Amino acid sequence: MKFVVQWHTRASGSAAEYVSSGESVLAAFSGWSPPDSFTITEFVARVDGRGGMLVVETDDLPAIDQLVARYSAWFDYDVTPVLDVAEGAAQFGEGLAWAKQAMG
Repeated sequence: MKFVVQWHTRASGSAAEYVSSGESVLAAFSGWSPPDSFTITEFVARVDGRGGMLVVETDDLPAIDQLVARYSAWFDYDVTPVLDVAEGAAQFGEGLAWAKQAMG
């Protein structure tokens, strides 16, 4: 399956707390490497500094859960399973056809 893992930087209090939090997450992240079960197609940071996104293909949902758990001290997350647009559009079309038939 393909997932979009989006993270949002948690608000900090003072400038000093923001710097301290940033330094600690960089230190923690410096030792991270993706699990062998991940195929990463995109790994991007927002230019406003408020988070980023990882697009990953994997059947190892516990590995995504572990990733989120490790960095949840610094970030809030949204993990969304996704389909490629062509496949999603085909499913949507089939759903519309079913709904039209069901409505009579």
